[in-house]
Amino acid sequence: MASRFDVGFIDEDVFNAYASPENKISIYQGIAKYIQTEDELAAIIGHEMGHHISKHLDKGAQNT
Repeated sequence: MASRFDVGFIDEDVFNAYASPENKISIYQGIAKYIQTEDELAAIIGHEMGHHISKHLDKGAQNT
């Protein structure tokens, strides 16, 4: 079953992206300004999707 992801940008000069509950992915402007190709953006989004698919968010919640 395919999942849908809500991808958003945060207008802060931070070099980071993160996955959060409910299939949300956030990319900071600080990292976005270094993206030069669609493939690079896809790699970042794919990495964050991997956290959701691997249920890393659930495991992190259990550890806190």
